[in-house]
Amino acid sequence: MGLKKLLSTLERLILERQVHNLPMQPACSDDALSGSEVPTLDVSVLAELDRLCHDPSRFIAVIETFETECEALLARIAETIATRNYAAFTEWVHALKGNAFNIGAMQLAVACQHTEAAGILDFRQRGTERVRELGELLSAARQALRALRPQATNPGHSGPA
Repeated sequence: MGLKKLLSTLERLILERQVHNLPMQPACSDDALSGSEVPTLDVSVLAELDRLCHDPSRFIAVIETFETECEALLARIAETIATRNYAAFTEWVHALKGNAFNIGAMQLAVACQHTEAAGILDFRQRGTERVRELGELLSAARQALRALRPQATNPGHSGPA
């Protein structure tokens, strides 16, 4: 294959796969956080994680790591309320949001987005309440993940579908 043909093929493939329009996501509201339209878990994310792990024990280890890290992050977030450290608060909430999105814990991720966007005044007025809400959503995500665990370890089943 000549250099010109290779370059034109690469250019064509890039153009074919280029994203031209990004979908607009509505701003998060308190109603969206309490509504049922956001699932506790996005099972498609879990299915992809299961596929990538190739082994149910590795998949379970990913879930356990999520749980352990998120509990530590939630404790750090609570500490920032006590010390009134807004910069650290947003840093830890952002980390929790990333972990939530990575495992498919959508309600927790959306709540983290809303908490991040709420600003310093909300942090000072409602920080303790926000931590409680994040803790409740983390508990719900953990419970949903544990409900899926028997499926992930069931012989002949490759994990959540």
